[in-house]
Amino acid sequence: MAETASHIRSDEYVVRTKDLKKHYRMGDETIEALKGVTLDIFRGEYISLMGPSGSGKSTLFNMIGAGHAVAGRGPCRVPQFR
Repeated sequence: MAETASHIRSDEYVVRTKDLKKHYRMGDETIEALKGVTLDIFRGEYISLMGPSGSGKSTLFNMIGAGHAVAGRGPCRVPQFR
């Protein structure tokens, strides 16, 4: 187990997704907003999520914020910390 100078475990994830998918129906068309996102963010990490408009950044953050894949497919875990 790795520890940072502030005694925070750096091998402990704060966000974990596996094969997270999200699609929307617009009339007869299906829009794939997320196409199998697997992501681990560990304590102490700083990340940046970049992409063009409409690439699914906000969709991903909204699903992570909900703590689970609401109306999507794939697990999304955000542990509860005190």
